[in-house]
Amino acid sequence: MDMPATEAKREFGELILKAQSEPVRILRNGKHVAAVISDKEFQQYAAFKRQQLKQALEAGMDDLHAGRVADGEGVFSAIRKEID
Repeated sequence: MDMPATEAKREFGELILKAQSEPVRILRNGKHVAAVISDKEFQQYAAFKRQQLKQALEAGMDDLHAGRVADGEGVFSAIRKEID
């Protein structure tokens, strides 16, 4: 559901109630600028993001332990050569 920012401001209590059943996207000048979700949905999103971060860190550590790493200066030198 979409709601103009002026209406969201004026009807904040109603916005909170609506967000309990479905995400509410806030519009300003016809463009989506924010979204309001229930706390349950937020907690699920936060857990998902934590899991993604954990997996990325584990993959990075696996690469490090396996020696699949590159010298940062060497990488930047190669990029500079490509750009120039």
